Amino acid sequence: MPSAPPPPPPPLAVEPGGNLGVNPVDVPYLAFGTGVNEYDFTLVDLAPAGFFSTFSLDVSMFSLFKPVTVTGVSVTGTSFSQTIAPAANTSLVSFTGLAAGSYKLSLVTSSLPGFSALTGTVTSTATVTPVPEAETYALALAGLGVVGLVAARRRKA
Repeated sequence: MPSAPPPPPPPLAVEPGGNLGVNPVDVPYLAFGTGVNEYDFTLVDLAPAGFFSTFSLDVSMFSLFKPVTVTGVSVTGTSFSQTIAPAANTSLVSFTGLAAGSYKLSLVTSSLPGFSALTGTVTSTATVTPVPEAETYALALAGLGVVGLVAARRRKA
């Protein structure tokens, strides 16, 4: 029985304005020259019922060819917007607390005249956290009510 062919290799780079994909976002990108380079990506909550996912996004960067200075990295979505100005010689910035949804990653770069490129990888990780169900709160309130009734009876007696 012949085996299935191996999956195609990941792309070498996503051009500015390209789509980084759906979680886990783990795709190399390539930004050119001076200006704002934007990339779209989507995070999908795959947690079981009663849980929700929060995502962390790590953006690693290094320069190819001529030096590129990153002056800002931002992630914007429906209910999330954060911009980080990386410290000098920083090659990794992180965003935490992202929920499921569509986002835009923007890299603000400047470089010397001529061809220059910034490359790196965007990686997301999900943390699954349990969400208490309504029954949990109802049971807690009922317990407090019983404790209140017992205390009121003892005071009367």
